[in-house]
Amino acid sequence: MQPPPQQPQQNGFAEQPGSNYGSGQAPLPAPTIQALFESIQTLSNRVEEAERKTTAAVAPLADQVTQLSAQVEEVQSQSQSSVSTAPVERAVMRITERLDKMEDSTHRRPKKSGGGWWRKNQD
Repeated sequence: MQPPPQQPQQNGFAEQPGSNYGSGQAPLPAPTIQALFESIQTLSNRVEEAERKTTAAVAPLADQVTQLSAQVEEVQSQSQSSVSTAPVERAVMRITERLDKMEDSTHRRPKKSGGGWWRKNQD
């Protein structure tokens, strides 16, 4: 058997396209040092402008965070020195004791067997 004869592909894709295939232009010349410098300057200016806008937008939030941090530190310093949880703990213990007594008294109470409604109304 012989391999089928090769036919040229349609649309001109039988050959590999060149490096500038489809651009319609010749390759771009390498940029000069001056052009690179100007491009870097332009990008640098854009970055600085974005930083200024971001700083202006974030400034009120940064102030609020600073104020809240100061308030948190103030509360922490007050709670370490003057606030005691002992009164609350004692109150909870007293409530627990009272509930225990109430539960014990309801469980120990003997049940009265008075006969109920039927026994009272038989007479």
